[in-house]
Amino acid sequence: MTKRIHLTDETAERLIEAIVVRAANDYRGLFRQRLYGRELINEEENEFDKLEEFFESKWFTALTNMDGSYIMLKLEKEEREKKREKLNT
Repeated sequence: MTKRIHLTDETAERLIEAIVVRAANDYRGLFRQRLYGRELINEEENEFDKLEEFFESKWFTALTNMDGSYIMLKLEKEEREKKREKLNT
């Protein structure tokens, strides 16, 4: 018999937060590479596509009650601003 794991609300929230933070960091890193003109290799391109699908999924909205498309736009805007600041220094 398989032992069942029961998550407390706090544990579930921390798990959701960790998933979203990891996805955001991965998305940001791959977007940054594109932004600086580096062509993504096939595996990276597939990962980027999967991250976009995750942020636009009903599952993401159900987990977070946030708009994933807005999150991606915000991450992209932050990276563009960082690039602009870097070029101006």
